[in-house]
Amino acid sequence: MAVDAGGIRVTIGGTTVKPFSSLPSTDNGRPTVFGAQDGLLTATARGGPGDPTPIVLHATPAIHGRTLDITPSQIEMFGTLFPAGDVLSQVKAQQTAYPLQALASGLAYTGGDVRPAGLLIHVSGQNVDLPRGRSPAAAAESPRIHRIQSADS
Repeated sequence: MAVDAGGIRVTIGGTTVKPFSSLPSTDNGRPTVFGAQDGLLTATARGGPGDPTPIVLHATPAIHGRTLDITPSQIEMFGTLFPAGDVLSQVKAQQTAYPLQALASGLAYTGGDVRPAGLLIHVSGQNVDLPRGRSPAAAAESPRIHRIQSADS
């Protein structure tokens, strides 16, 4: 950690949880319920007229820059898993990439994992510029960092 006239410069890393409830929950008027199963993100929607059949998408989330990508790898219908590419090639593509909030200068998203309560988003940075009066936790602005580790600690 270094302090100068411009503020505090630290190396930090941390995590924040993006609850499943914060993910988009409707598409074409059909509600989608997100959850976790065997380390994968699941998105369950009910499709078709009458008594709708549940369709479950299984995805491993990836972060590219400031974009969360939840492209499914498998789709479960009628109790059977199908490769997502085979199914999605037959239907209209849906949005699977979502923007993440901007972080303070010097911080970057470094990955994500699926947890029972939501997506665990990893954040880290070096030479992070924190204006006077702001704590390292405030550096992440919108996503709250729940655990912060300094390179010095």
